[in-house]
Amino acid sequence: MSPRRAEASARAIALFGIVVAVSILGFATFVPATNGPAPSGPGTAASYANGLSLEASVNSTQLEQGQSLEVSLSLTNTQPAYNVVPAASQWQFEGVPVALWPACYYLLPVQVVVVEGNFTAEQLHLLANTTSNYQCMEGGRINQVLFQPQSDQAHIAGNVCISNCYYETLGPYRLEFNFTTTGYWNLQALTSELNPPILGALAPGSLPSLPFAPGVYTIGVADEWGQAAVLHVAVGSSSTTTSGTCTISAEPTGFFLHLVPDSGVGQIPGLIVRATPIVECGGSTTADISAEGAYVTNSSGWAVLSNPEVSGNFYLVYNFGFSGHEYNVTASWQPEEGTFTTVSLPSGSVTTVYLAPKSCNFTCTY
Repeated sequence: MSPRRAEASARAIALFGIVVAVSILGFATFVPATNGPAPSGPGTAASYANGLSLEASVNSTQLEQGQSLEVSLSLTNTQPAYNVVPAASQWQFEGVPVALWPACYYLLPVQVVVVEGNFTAEQLHLLANTTSNYQCMEGGRINQVLFQPQSDQAHIAGNVCISNCYYETLGPYRLEFNFTTTGYWNLQALTSELNPPILGALAPGSLPSLPFAPGVYTIGVADEWGQAAVLHVAVGSSSTTTSGTCTISAEPTGFFLHLVPDSGVGQIPGLIVRATPIVECGGSTTADISAEGAYVTNSSGWAVLSNPEVSGNFYLVYNFGFSGHEYNVTASWQPEEGTFTTVSLPSGSVTTVYLAPKSCNFTCTY
C-alpha cells in the first residue's frame, strides 16, 4: 500500500471511530435556524440551528469617521456531544467567503458582508446574492463536518483531490475569525475580480473598501446551513467633545441640538440624528440633500453642526427615532446667531433659543 493510501486509510478509520461514538450519543438532525439564547451584548448577534451557534460581534456599534470596525465571528457546537452535520448550501445571503478551513476544500462554511445601509437578513438576500467563484490548483468536496463537544473546533471529511482523489478526514480546525475594516465593501466589484478575495488564509488582512461616511452600515454573517447573524453600526461625523465657557462670535456659530429625557434626569447619548437643510429661494423651499449629514449624540446628549455647507437663509430639519417613534424638528438659521434647540423625549417638546453675538456668555458641553 502506498504511503498516501495508508495515510488516507488511517484517517478513515479514525473518522469511523468518531462517527461510531457520535451514533451512540445521538446523530444531529438538520433543522431550520431558530432562536437560541440571547446574545451577550448590544454589539453581538447570534443564530442557532443543528446544535450550532453562529455568532458575530463588533468592537462598537457607534463609530466616528476615520475609526476602524473590528468584526469577530465563530461557529460553535452547543451540544455536549460530538455533532456530525452534513454539508449544505442553504445560504440566506452570500458575500465574501471566510477560510475557516483551507480555502480549496469546498465549501467554505461562512460568508460575510459589510455594506452601506440598514438591512435585515431578508433584505440582504436580495442585495448579496452573487457567488464568489474562486479557483484552486487542488480541491475537494466536503461531505460532512464533525464538531467536537461544546467547541468551535471541527474536522472535515470528504474527497480531497491533489494528484489523485481520496476520501479523507482533515483537521481539527478552529472555526473562528477576526478582521478589521476601515470601510464598507462593493460586493459586485469584489466577486467580479479574476481571483475573488477570500478572508482568512489567503487574505488575512482587510479587503479593498470604500471609506465609512456618516450613516448606518450592516454587517452580515451567514453559514451554509441557513443561519445568519446581522449587526448594524452607526458612523457619525468626527467631532470634539469639550466642556467650558462658550462665547458667541460675530459669525453664526451653527446649530446645537440637545436631547434630554422628559424627567430632566439622565442623558440620551448615541442617538443617530439626520440633519437636512431646507433652503429658501424665490418664496419656495428646497431640501438640499447634498448637504445632509448624520450625527450621533455624545455622552451628554448633544449633536453639533457648527459649519453648515449652505449659505443664505435656510431651515434645518432634524429627523431621529426614539422609543419606537419618529421625530421631525425644525430650527431656522439666523445670521450672526447661534441656534440652540432642546428636545424633551419621549414627549417631543421643543425649545429653541437664538443667542446673539457679543451679548451672551453661557456654559455648555458639546
